[in-house]
Amino acid sequence: FEIDPRVIAPAEVDQAALLLTVHPGGSRTEVTINAYGVNESLSGEWAEKGPGHLSWETSPSSESVESLPYLGQVTFDNRRGALERAADQVRITGAGLTEYLRSLKKNLVSIVLVPVSQGDREVRFYSREGKVDFSPALAIRKIRKPSS
Repeated sequence: FEIDPRVIAPAEVDQAALLLTVHPGGSRTEVTINAYGVNESLSGEWAEKGPGHLSWETSPSSESVESLPYLGQVTFDNRRGALERAADQVRITGAGLTEYLRSLKKNLVSIVLVPVSQGDREVRFYSREGKVDFSPALAIRKIRKPSS
C-alpha cells in the first residue's frame, strides 16, 4: 500500500484496518492469521520477474517474522465458503497496526500475513491484480483536530 502524505501524515493516524476478501478455492475451516509489518528496508514495488523480483529467499517472511512489528490477529470462519467473494469481511485492526502506521518513515506499507491455523488447504485472498472491488484495502481514520 502507498499512503499519500498530502492526504494523511503518519502522526495523524487515529485508527486503521486491513480489509481482505477471501478468494474461492482456499481453506474452508476456521482460520487464524497473524499480521506483521515489514521493516522500512523492504520498501518499493515488488516485481513478478526480473530486477526486484520477490522470491521466498528475498521475502520478509523467509527470516523470523517474529522480529517484525506485530500488527494484530484475526480469526474467521469460512466453512462452506461463507466468506468467499464477500468484500472486506476479513479485518485486521488494533493498536499494533495503528502504531505501525504512525511510525512509518516512508509512505509505503507492506504487510506479511502468517497463518496460525488454516486447515488442510492454504488461505487465499484476492490480490490487487484481481477484481478491484475485492482487492486488499487499508482503511485509515484521521485524528480530528479540534475546531477553534
